[in-house]
Amino acid sequence: MQKTKHHEAVDANFEKLLAEIAERQRTRLETAKNTLKTDIIPSLTKLGVAVVQASYSGYGDSGCVDTIDYLDANNKPIDIEPLDPTLAPKLDRIFHEFLPDGFEINEGGQGDITLEVQKGAVTIEHQENFVQHTDSTQEYTL
Repeated sequence: MQKTKHHEAVDANFEKLLAEIAERQRTRLETAKNTLKTDIIPSLTKLGVAVVQASYSGYGDSGCVDTIDYLDANNKPIDIEPLDPTLAPKLDRIFHEFLPDGFEINEGGQGDITLEVQKGAVTIEHQENFVQHTDSTQEYTL
């Protein structure tokens, strides 16, 4: 089937839209990384936090960061809530920027986020859920 000028225009607009979405995602991720570097990591360092571990999950069009745990250099838990109650909500928002697009859609997905404070690295271990169907047909001659 030969493309018409209308189809070419639609394709060009679609490509432009995809490029704009990718640029917005890149900008949000860069902003999140900068916020971690300049605001959150210094606060965590002052509190003696070496590692932040979080878990997230989503399905059916909803998803969230479920837990956030803070560990010192000896892997001992630190309760930061009384020390700085603003950190957990900030991390929740920042971690969402790192999560895979669509982790909360349909069957969803889940995973773990690890922030290594001194190294300045975020690692996402993600599992995606899906439904699999196996069809078969059998015919019997009588």
